[in-house]
Amino acid sequence: MASGQSELLALDGDQPKWSPDGSRLYYRSMGNCFSSMTMPDRIVLDESTNCSTGQNRQEPTPDGSSIVYVYTTPSEGIVFDHSLMLLDSASGRQVEIVPSAGVRIDYPRVSPDGVWVAAAYECDGGGVSSLWAGPLSVRTPACEGRRITRVGGPSATKPQWGPRMLIAYERGEPPRDLAIIAADSGEECVIQGLGDDRNPSWGIFTTAVPE
Repeated sequence: MASGQSELLALDGDQPKWSPDGSRLYYRSMGNCFSSMTMPDRIVLDESTNCSTGQNRQEPTPDGSSIVYVYTTPSEGIVFDHSLMLLDSASGRQVEIVPSAGVRIDYPRVSPDGVWVAAAYECDGGGVSSLWAGPLSVRTPACEGRRITRVGGPSATKPQWGPRMLIAYERGEPPRDLAIIAADSGEECVIQGLGDDRNPSWGIFTTAVPE
C-alpha cells in the first residue's frame, strides 16, 4: 500500500481470502482447486486438493482448521442445487452444513467467534437475496436458520462480519448502496451512494469497541 508495488503470487488464481491471523492466504487455483500458501514466505500448502467445478466461495474458519464453501450441482436443465459444505483442512473430511436444495446460496461468511455462518439466500424468489445465519456446528436447511434482513426488503448480498454482531453488505439492485445490520437485533444503517460490486470489507480494530 505504501509503495504501490505488486507481486504475482499465483497464476490463474481467484477468490483470495486471508486467514484471520494473517498467516495464510487461501485461494482457488487453476482447475478449481482449493489451495493456500503461508505468508510471507509464499510456501504453497494444500495444492491441487478438492478440485471440482462446483466448488466456490471458500471461507476459512477463524481458527484456520476448516473451510466453508458453496457446492453447486446441476439439477434439471439450467436449474442448479446449492449446498454449504465444511471441509476439514487437515483430514479432507467434508460435512454438509446446509443440505442441497434449489435455493441459490452465495457468499458464506463465518462469524469472528466461529459460531455462525451467514450467507445470501434467494429464499423469496425473483432473484432477490436475503441474509440468513445458522450455527456452524448444526446442519440447517436453507431458509430455516435465523433471518437477518427483513421480509420484503431490498436484495442483500456479499455479507461481511464486523465487530460484535455487525454485518456489512451490498443492499438493493444496481446501483447498490452499502448497509450495516446487527445480526441479533436487525437494526440497520444504510450508507447511500452510487456504485455496484461494492464488496464491503472491514478494517482491523485495535480496540474492543470501535469509535
